[in-house]
Amino acid sequence: MLLFSLWRSWLPPALIAAFLAFALAFLPGRRRSARLARQQRLSGAMLAALAAFYLVTLGAAVFLPLPVFGESRASLTELIRDKAIVLRPFESLHQSWNIASSERARGNMAPMRTFLINQVGNLVLLMPAAGLLWLAAAWRRWVKPQSRRRRSRSILAGLGDRFVIVECIIIFISILIELGQLVINMLSGSRWRIVDINDVLLNATGSLLMLLVCWLLTVIYRLLRRKA
Repeated sequence: MLLFSLWRSWLPPALIAAFLAFALAFLPGRRRSARLARQQRLSGAMLAALAAFYLVTLGAAVFLPLPVFGESRASLTELIRDKAIVLRPFESLHQSWNIASSERARGNMAPMRTFLINQVGNLVLLMPAAGLLWLAAAWRRWVKPQSRRRRSRSILAGLGDRFVIVECIIIFISILIELGQLVINMLSGSRWRIVDINDVLLNATGSLLMLLVCWLLTVIYRLLRRKA
């Protein structure tokens, strides 16, 4: 029932945001976009729609449902004392794994399922963001005039810089999410979400895997294009 209510409250805004982003990106309202070919504008509009849909989905995943805000507030010291802030890498993962393993030995699989869902969820949470940023960089290079493109015979030209820049952006987004959850914890005076450094590590690892896939596909595409 909770999943259905979240789906009903999240999907319509995500679809509306995607439609508006597509329309605004496709219509040639600026001089630069008016000069773009129809195919380039269409691909850019589709990329903008996917980004808008994902951003709404990401916001719903990390901030919904919101806690009840009352008059009580919590300080950083209180949150650390209540273990709502975890700053030691791998400590909470190790503890959660030990608890889940001991419960599984007793025949209770619920803690293990919860552990796997949480960790896999954090691993894949920002994978789409990494892929979209990689595609956005490729689209930006595609629509750039031929005279302004860097001429290089190397197949790997520019891929290393793009890899590092996108990964840094993903880490920054992950830190912003944790800080946002921290602020909501302080304002609500509760352990609404655990602010965990391991979430940032898992987000970064997942985006790193996605970028490796994007890098490999780009290299294969450039090789095939050269042979053609």
